[in-house]
Amino acid sequence: MKKNKLLTERQVALYRYLLKQDKFKNLREIILETDLYGSLENYEFNNTNQRRQLTKDIRALKASDNIFGVILSTTKGIKIATKEEYEHYFERQSIKQKRAMKLLNKQREKAKKHYQTKIDFETGLNENYVVAFRE
Repeated sequence: MKKNKLLTERQVALYRYLLKQDKFKNLREIILETDLYGSLENYEFNNTNQRRQLTKDIRALKASDNIFGVILSTTKGIKIATKEEYEHYFERQSIKQKRAMKLLNKQREKAKKHYQTKIDFETGLNENYVVAFRE
């Protein structure tokens, strides 16, 4: 079994910050309100090192067995969930994953038909083949 990594001091500080928040915070707000990631320059936010580090830290907190709070990441931002928020989030994610699996299985079915003979029932001809992939 894979051993869980210990969290860094910065990740623990981020978790403590999130515990104090009762509203969703977007990544920019977290960086500006904490001194954990340095100052933000006027560059495009998505390409900053600070944003990448924060995203990595949030992922580490979510995966950690040492942190018991359920951290939500939505379009509204980041926060530690209430029970109701988690249940709503879980339901939406379940629907999203089911839809993705349905699409993946449809693609798999198409791939299995690659180079199978296609029969035209009106003429009885079987000259065509199903081509699922571009050569």
